[in-house]
Amino acid sequence: MTHFCWWFVEILSRMLEPDERDAVRGDLAESGATGGQALRDVMGLVVRRQAALRKDWHPWLALAGLVGVAGVLLSEIAFQFDAAIDLQVRTYWRHGVHFGTGLSVGEDVVYLVCLFLGLFSWLWVSGFVLGSLSGRATWLTGTLFCLVVQSSYILRLLLPRGLTLPGAQLWALVLHMLRTSIPILPFLLAAIWGMNRGAQLRALRFQQVVLLAAIIVVLTSLVTWTTGWYETVRVTWSEGAWHAIPWPRRLLPLATVSWPVAYMLATSSWRRWHESKGEER
Repeated sequence: MTHFCWWFVEILSRMLEPDERDAVRGDLAESGATGGQALRDVMGLVVRRQAALRKDWHPWLALAGLVGVAGVLLSEIAFQFDAAIDLQVRTYWRHGVHFGTGLSVGEDVVYLVCLFLGLFSWLWVSGFVLGSLSGRATWLTGTLFCLVVQSSYILRLLLPRGLTLPGAQLWALVLHMLRTSIPILPFLLAAIWGMNRGAQLRALRFQQVVLLAAIIVVLTSLVTWTTGWYETVRVTWSEGAWHAIPWPRRLLPLATVSWPVAYMLATSSWRRWHESKGEER
């Protein structure tokens, strides 16, 4: 039991700032506290520090803008990628042919590659801004963000309002969510990578932000363009009964999930302007 308490103390102390963490560990070593006493003291300190963080508006901005808006839209986009990959893989595995989307194999590959790179970039940037705004609260906002990206769209599809599931169906739903999370795993890792970098660096150099913004703009444009191929095919197949979704409507959700890089560009530009003014004085 003592070993477990000290192991948990080690985990909890990582939620403190490095200087404070080292001081706490030194105090515990000098005091000769038992595992239970150390756990109680460190847990109390962590709770007080986390409560103080809630008074800052930055984690709340991250929670609302990234978890509540970008996370929900990214979950839907990631589900579309998952469904497209799953359909192609299952068709080729069972029948040895490409699933007929109305496009050539090359066009389908281009679309999936653009969507993969776009999702990876959007989630890395979202993770970076989340870590930068949240600081020590990243463990909470980051966990919520990953859960929203992984599960929110599937829950919206499978759980109509007011629906209650028996135990067997609920377990089947959990298994389905775990299975569908496998193709999304690279994107969640990209978000976690971005969170770690954001919490450590807090900001990138202006040139890095400009390059990142250019990449996001290019990928967003490519995904908007390639999704138009499928709209053209649907119009052809339906003999005009299907009305193609215009590109501004296809662009809107992609531009919305790109807002973190716009935020990075705005803050980086302001910081550079402020520094130049300081040098002039």
